[in-house]
Amino acid sequence: MQMKVKNYMKYLIFIFAALLGSSLGSLSRYIETINNVIGIYGLASIIVILGFFAYVIRCRFRLSYGILETTFGLAFVGDTLSLWETRSFEFYDTFSMVVGLFIIACGLDNMGKGLA
Repeated sequence: MQMKVKNYMKYLIFIFAALLGSSLGSLSRYIETINNVIGIYGLASIIVILGFFAYVIRCRFRLSYGILETTFGLAFVGDTLSLWETRSFEFYDTFSMVVGLFIIACGLDNMGKGLA
């Protein structure tokens, strides 16, 4: 019974993290407005709390975190490549691609450790 609850919690945490990530992606469009409402210290506090939450998920559910991290890395690279069609590739875009590839590599590493 305990094993079923643990597996259920893994999926629940993964779904919650995916929803949180997608909502944060949507909120990034309104970061300036959020900053005006709660201020820079409130925004920094929220980011620190979310970082701690992500760390806890990573420690307890490594495979799920790795899958989520790899997905974000792929989305990051895809978003950067979509900009390439509308303008010329600049240094910032190259840097974004390298960051996206690094996120993918970290996600694959976490998936490997979660499977071990």
